[in-house]
Amino acid sequence: MARISRLEAIHGDLTLAELAAKHGVRHTIIAAWKRQAIDGMPATFSGAGEAAMMRAGAGCGG
Repeated sequence: MARISRLEAIHGDLTLAELAAKHGVRHTIIAAWKRQAIDGMPATFSGAGEAAMMRAGAGCGG
């Protein structure tokens, strides 16, 4: 649910209030998810997020 709401919030087709009603959460939660997603985009697309995960030992090494 959170992933879908973040994408929907960023896309902007629905207001935060409409998204909150659709997913059964408070609009403040959707706003926080949106901010987290936007703030994390540079690291996601630069590879910095993956490098940090590898340093922390959370790699996909199984």
